[in-house]
Amino acid sequence: MWFGLPSQSEKEMLTDNDPESSTFILCSLAGFGLADEFLGVLKLGFRTGFIKMGDLVISDKRVGAGGECDIFEATYNGEKCIAKKGGGTIRLYLEADILPLFDTPRIIDLIRGYEDDDGAIAIEYCRGGSLGKYVEKKAQNGESIPWSDAVGTIRQILDGLKVVHDKNVVHCDISPGNVLLRNKDLSDVVISDFSAAENLSDTAQSPYTMCAGTDGFASRRMRNNESRYDELSPADFHSDYYSVGALLYFMLTKDYPPSSEVINFAGGQLPDDLLEAFKSKVKQVSGLSEEQAQNAAEFIRLTMRDDQTVPASGQLFTLLIRDSNKILRDFCF
Repeated sequence: MWFGLPSQSEKEMLTDNDPESSTFILCSLAGFGLADEFLGVLKLGFRTGFIKMGDLVISDKRVGAGGECDIFEATYNGEKCIAKKGGGTIRLYLEADILPLFDTPRIIDLIRGYEDDDGAIAIEYCRGGSLGKYVEKKAQNGESIPWSDAVGTIRQILDGLKVVHDKNVVHCDISPGNVLLRNKDLSDVVISDFSAAENLSDTAQSPYTMCAGTDGFASRRMRNNESRYDELSPADFHSDYYSVGALLYFMLTKDYPPSSEVINFAGGQLPDDLLEAFKSKVKQVSGLSEEQAQNAAEFIRLTMRDDQTVPASGQLFTLLIRDSNKILRDFCF
């Protein structure tokens, strides 16, 4: 949620800074449909190398990038957080509008949002980093991710996506870098980075997405949007589920799946020979039993479908979630 404005003394302190090293920050009220209700204009100085507004301090230490945004360390009320800045005001502004819609621990928490020439939001700090970095470290150490941990992670992501989709929102870029770990293990994961998300209930937003997703984790519908701006495809829930199947493959093999652009889908599904190769690889790399490997392959088959030729429907999603949950419930160990 959004927090209150700084005191008059704080405003005066901030506006004493050199105008040439300052920028205007618009503090906006969060909440669906309230994006145009601005609460105030604050002038913040950058002379000291950080932004300070009341109890919020954004450092100049850049810790990463994502969605065309730069990511910085920050603190709010003395607690560590993360600030995303840049990448276009509109997308960050929409992200700040979308995040408060979700009441679930499986979605990253929004602490505060701002808008200036670049845009900025402050979100919770996840000390375990990204799922991508976690899997990369496991690979470097020659360690496998246990089947129960992989299944537990997928369950958490599916729980989060259910809430997201119930609000008629498509994430559009579920990938290793956008799944974060609150702890140093997989016990508490969250979906982050909604800068590419599409709110299908927002009539002011185009139903078409220009997001191409992350190659290897993006469906054909998403990858088609990378270069064919004249034939953009509408955002679709199925793209998120495709990414979840790809994430399971990634965790079990510690390798990226092939791009959906080069897969020769058969009847909208992964070809049998490729699915069998997936099964063999997850079994070999992760040391799964035959039954576990078979059920991993079945989950991947259900989710990694060609959404360009087999459009998703309400019935398909009902069956997909039912079958996927059965696999996860019955074969988690």
